[in-house]
Amino acid sequence: MGTSADFDAIYDAEFANVLRFTTARLGRGEGEEVTADVFHAAALAFADGQSDRVTGAWLMTVARNKVVDRWRREERRRSRAHLIWSRDDAIEPFPDHWSRAATRRSVLEVLERLPKRYRSLLVAHYVDEMSVPDIADATGGSVRSIESALARARRAFRSEYRRQEASA
Repeated sequence: MGTSADFDAIYDAEFANVLRFTTARLGRGEGEEVTADVFHAAALAFADGQSDRVTGAWLMTVARNKVVDRWRREERRRSRAHLIWSRDDAIEPFPDHWSRAATRRSVLEVLERLPKRYRSLLVAHYVDEMSVPDIADATGGSVRSIESALARARRAFRSEYRRQEASA
């Protein structure tokens, strides 16, 4: 059975990793909420005498599942609101220079200003390297709606990025 010192040690070692993972996918506010949920699950595991299963990998699995749950909940909410996405958008890749270290901070700032859905789609597709069908499965959406939303997310990102470059 784990002690509170054991819990504190895993918390200190893994908190920053879990927070980075969740905020990249959900934004600061929701990322912090999900991180708290992850460590709450860890505390419950410790209280149930299952502290040996609480590892960094276990925490990241819990975090991933909670992020996907948030995405699904958001997708269901959108479905209930009967939002229909058009497929007229052309799908274009990001320019290569946007992933270089010199512009990484700018990219993260732009992502933070985008709507949560766009940010989530872009991170899932480009950072997590999820295919459109995988994102559709994870969120419960259709491939067609994810393609369209991803195209709009790219367009919104480009527009915001260019606006930021022009003001710099």
